[in-house]
Amino acid sequence: PNIIFTGPCSNLTLEDCTFSSTGTYRNAQGSGSILIYGGSQHFGGSFTMRNCRIGIGGANSFGSWMLADLNSAGTGIAPTKKLDDVIIDANRFVDCAGSFDINGMESQPTDSCTITNNVLALQVTGDHSQHPDLRSQFDVINCLRVVCTGNTVTGASRVVGASDPDLRSFLYCTNGSPHSWVIKFTGNTLAEFNVALAMPCMGQLY
Repeated sequence: PNIIFTGPCSNLTLEDCTFSSTGTYRNAQGSGSILIYGGSQHFGGSFTMRNCRIGIGGANSFGSWMLADLNSAGTGIAPTKKLDDVIIDANRFVDCAGSFDINGMESQPTDSCTITNNVLALQVTGDHSQHPDLRSQFDVINCLRVVCTGNTVTGASRVVGASDPDLRSFLYCTNGSPHSWVIKFTGNTLAEFNVALAMPCMGQLY
């Protein structure tokens, strides 16, 4: 990955940066085709990414199903470090095939997650189009306050013939913590996703 945490660390700010891929399409976890890999669960605290360009097109963009995961190794792996405030603002994502995951702890949910004013220029078809395993562009789990406004997406595609759990959404947001939480989702320009905002509320999810 471009960024991997090898020891305990907290509070990272990325501003005015350009990131390009060093790997190939559909590389496994830990490969160069991932932007941020938090599999060792070292990172906690606050994270800001503002006015950055992620991917510069084609082979120099990120083709893994996992674009970024701040503090875990992906689906089903519970984080062990608390996130405070996560801000993803005014960035441009180019031909990025995977999901950006922000996973909070059930016992200590993330304080806030702000996803605003980003442009996602996705590849319609080709090696860096949305990954077949992609279910959401952004995953936010266990967060007390979620703001998702002013984002624009082009080049997305929907999943055809899938059952409800496999439908593709722009934002997947749910909470396994009993703490009250709020979400603001407005002013986003989205097309071709099956669902704009997915909020499962079943079982132990709130």
